[in-house]
Amino acid sequence: MKKNILLPVLVVFGLALFSGCATTKEPKVVILEKLIILEDMHFQYNTDILTKAGKKAILRNLKVLNDNPGIKIRIAGYTASSGTEEENQKLSERRANTVREILIAGNIAPERLKAIGYGEARPAMYEPVPKNIDSTEAAANRRVLFEIIVK
Repeated sequence: MKKNILLPVLVVFGLALFSGCATTKEPKVVILEKLIILEDMHFQYNTDILTKAGKKAILRNLKVLNDNPGIKIRIAGYTASSGTEEENQKLSERRANTVREILIAGNIAPERLKAIGYGEARPAMYEPVPKNIDSTEAAANRRVLFEIIVK
């Protein structure tokens, strides 16, 4: 009798006992989501040249993109605050396009990739002294992010 009371309680809490189940169907496993993590890539000061860590990150991202051919990506380039808005906009576009070209060379179809530059807008970290090009904040802002495009 206790088993009859316990079973509905277990089902309510998402638990079930499968001993002597009357059905012959195998339980179905449904994967509801897949987590994809793409890393930021950082650049040397005032260039579109990746840092050593940025080169390693792009190789890991390339593998993820090759393993998931259905993903479309927006490659968003950014800069630190030093320099003029116009210079920073152009540099952010060059950074995004550099990453795009590397991915294409790594067999990612060009139609899966869109490059865009945001200049110094949307900083990762606020730069209290924009002229301090060696600050942690400036280094954090010299980056490219991958944004997954969902339609």
